[in-house]
Amino acid sequence: MSARSGHIMLDENVDYQDLYRIYEEIYRTFIEETRQMPEEEEQYIATLHINLMDLKHNRKPEGINRMGDIKLIFPIKADKGIEMCIYSTTKNNSVVDVTNKISDIMKKYNIGHRVEWNRMRVSSRDEK
Repeated sequence: MSARSGHIMLDENVDYQDLYRIYEEIYRTFIEETRQMPEEEEQYIATLHINLMDLKHNRKPEGINRMGDIKLIFPIKADKGIEMCIYSTTKNNSVVDVTNKISDIMKKYNIGHRVEWNRMRVSSRDEK
């Protein structure tokens, strides 16, 4: 299976701060699986720290949207609930693999969620 985007839709009772204790594992898994480890460890630590501080204070984190072809973001949603989106501009197996690995981490820590695919429009030419 290949996909442009994987969407981890967290249960309504899950807050950002519930991700605080597992985010370092999510972050490391994403960085390693997408081969986006920064050359300088300080950049890795700084980005992780900023995201952790947002989560600790129950705020929407930035995610990982500055480096490679695959991004991890937390979209702003009009309805209630938190979404974690892993996306690329092209369909590929990596989006599916990374999304499933992050879902497995959440299952391990009993964070309620469901996974959906290809809900993000990357350009006006995309099909829904």
